[in-house]
Amino acid sequence: MLRKNSIALIFWCILSLLLVSCSLITPTPTATTGDTVKVSYLGTLDDGTVFDSTEKSGKLFEFTLGKKQVISGFETAVTGLKVGEIKEITLTPAEAYGEHRDDLVKPFPVTSFSEKVNEGDLVNLVREDGRETVARAVLVADDAILVDFNHPLAGKTLHFKITLEEIVK
Repeated sequence: MLRKNSIALIFWCILSLLLVSCSLITPTPTATTGDTVKVSYLGTLDDGTVFDSTEKSGKLFEFTLGKKQVISGFETAVTGLKVGEIKEITLTPAEAYGEHRDDLVKPFPVTSFSEKVNEGDLVNLVREDGRETVARAVLVADDAILVDFNHPLAGKTLHFKITLEEIVK
């Protein structure tokens, strides 16, 4: 009888310890809209070329979920992650920088530029509303320069490996 009571007592002690320890465990926070988060990531193209990474920049990437500070597919991927969780995603052009648009490739007279421009150069231009914009010279002729206003990653499928490092709040 004593042995039976001892086993029951031990069982209840173990069960009590488990219940107490479980109540002390705090759940890992999940990234939600409005949270400021810090992530590390590696971004590659279909051919494996790295186009960007936090390792390259040497610092974590910080942004606030829901404020449209990043491309939509990236934000969607981070929302719901727990700290330390890793997610690999593939984004179509529509989820990233959009399709390449031919109407954003425009000719300008060479006289529009104060300095010599070569193919591939980034050029600063002033828009009609007075704001500056950057574009890439894609073709240089004697009398005109063809300038592409598309984002350099427009029309490309992007692959990311993302790790949620911290929720700043």
